[in-house]
Amino acid sequence: MPVLQAMQAVPSIVSDISVVCPTDSPKPCAVKRFAERKEIQIFQPTSAELKTFELPCTTLGDPFDIAVVASYGNLIPEHIITKLPYGGINMHPSYLPYYRGPAPLIRQIEKGESLGGVSVMELHPHKFDMGKLFLQWAYRIPTDMLCKDFNVSCSHHGAHAVLRVLDRYNEYKETLFQQPTANDPIIIKEEIPQPDELYKHLFSSKVLDKLPTFKKGTSIPLETKAIRPTYARPLRTTDGNVNWNACTNLDIYNKWRAFGNKPGLFTYLTWPPNSQTVKRVKLLEIAPPDMHSTPVVRDDTDKIPGAISYNKGDNFVSIQTKEPGRKVKCTKIQFEYKNATDGEKFYNGYLAARPQKCPTFHDNGQYSGEGKENL
Repeated sequence: MPVLQAMQAVPSIVSDISVVCPTDSPKPCAVKRFAERKEIQIFQPTSAELKTFELPCTTLGDPFDIAVVASYGNLIPEHIITKLPYGGINMHPSYLPYYRGPAPLIRQIEKGESLGGVSVMELHPHKFDMGKLFLQWAYRIPTDMLCKDFNVSCSHHGAHAVLRVLDRYNEYKETLFQQPTANDPIIIKEEIPQPDELYKHLFSSKVLDKLPTFKKGTSIPLETKAIRPTYARPLRTTDGNVNWNACTNLDIYNKWRAFGNKPGLFTYLTWPPNSQTVKRVKLLEIAPPDMHSTPVVRDDTDKIPGAISYNKGDNFVSIQTKEPGRKVKCTKIQFEYKNATDGEKFYNGYLAARPQKCPTFHDNGQYSGEGKENL
């Protein structure tokens, strides 16, 4: 969406636009709604129709020069690319070859990634995210940034990158370079410049500066690179579920940063106690973990993954992770069918007077799915 907004706002670089976007499912996407407001010509071919899709003309009846693709979800057929004088460019919101695929933003946050970036490449007719690179910028991802904020700042960097390539197309075309492989050392080739005077008014420096640039020539340590995935798999409805037996406190904090806004971070509780009924609980706010403290194991609540504990006077409940003595602090929580509350009220209202020596969150187990719309 910001890519289209930026292109539409600079007629000296982009004089005419038509939009090709997904079919409504069932509501129109944000790109289509924006195009409708701006009275931009819109096409919505299905995946099958795209294979024989014929390029439209400009409002003056001339052929278009180039295709600009961002988060479209379909391969652009070769017959379209070859008919365009300048082919096509694709903006991908990661530092390729890392996090190729359909969900790069949320997977970077889920992984606790520190290296982010924007890659603008040639369209490849047969593979996603595999073209030669026009431009590649790298920035630092703050360890406490939420995915919704990451999405905003990254999309601004992406729109800036697209405008820069379009404005300097011949310059960047002469220096096209192959994508590095996952085994290559990561050395930053180009710092992120300030937006040109022509379009600097389109971008908020406060938004861009939330993802600060790496300096040119910076080398990313190999031990950091070794665990970086090259594929960002599609989202699943279960991605927001917590497996207390498999996650550290940092894993859970990063899952909350990634999924806390949508679809949400969830766990499950047998309720009432000693029954066969499982209720879903939404963890609305997780405090950043203290990675430097020494874990303390005092009793079973410090050993059992998912065990819930509370200290009088706190506004949070502590939940044991897979590492004995290391817990996450949940400051805002919502029980199924109930209003959100802080940790103290949740503990006092549901657990304090119940005959459970060690109340424990667990995976979905026998959960029927009833009431999920109420969270």
